[in-house]
Amino acid sequence: MIWGWFKKKPAKEEKPERVYTPPLSRGLSADAEALTIKANRDWFTADIEEAVREQIDALQEVPESERGFIMDQAKQSFSSGGDLGRFSWALREIGIERRRAAEIAHDINGRVTALINRARQIETGIYAAEWMHSGAPCFFPFGESKRRAARSGLHEKADGKRYDVRKGLKIGSKWTHPGMEPGCKCVSRIILKGFNDK
Repeated sequence: MIWGWFKKKPAKEEKPERVYTPPLSRGLSADAEALTIKANRDWFTADIEEAVREQIDALQEVPESERGFIMDQAKQSFSSGGDLGRFSWALREIGIERRRAAEIAHDINGRVTALINRARQIETGIYAAEWMHSGAPCFFPFGESKRRAARSGLHEKADGKRYDVRKGLKIGSKWTHPGMEPGCKCVSRIILKGFNDK
C-alpha cells in the first residue's frame, strides 16, 4: 500500500498551443506594402481595453476559463488595426459557430472604432459632430429580433442630427454614439467652425 505513494503521478494532459496563422499574402509589390496602413497602438487605451473586456465577459458563449485567451486575441487584433480574421479565428477555436463568431467580431470592432474616433475628436478639441446613417440596416442579417430592426429605423431617422461628441445623441430613450450598438454601421462627421457649421 505504501509503495503506491511513491508511484509516479501521471502527467497532466496539456492543451495544444493555439497559434493563429494569417491568410497567405497575395504577393503585394513593394509600393503597395509601403501604402499599408499601420495602426497606432497608443489609441488602444485602458478605457477601450476595459470596454472590450466588459463585452467579452457579457458573452454567454465564452466560458470563464476561455476569457483570458479571447481577451489576449482581442487586444492583438484591435491594437493592430482591427484584424477581424484573427479575432473570429479565436472565437471559433473555443467552439463558437462561424457566423456567430463573425457577428461578435464585427460588433466589438465597431465599438472599438467608435471609442477610438470619439477619443481622437475630444483630444483635438472637436466636440460637435453629425450622425450619418450608412444606408444599410443597423443590425446583423441573421438571428435578429424585431426590437433591433426597430432600433435600425431610429438610427435612420437620426441621420443628419448634430450632437455633442462628449455626450452622444439620444435615440429613443438611450444616449449613444455611431457604431456603439451591435450591428450599427452609422458613422459621424465632425463639425468645424467656419467650414461646415451652418
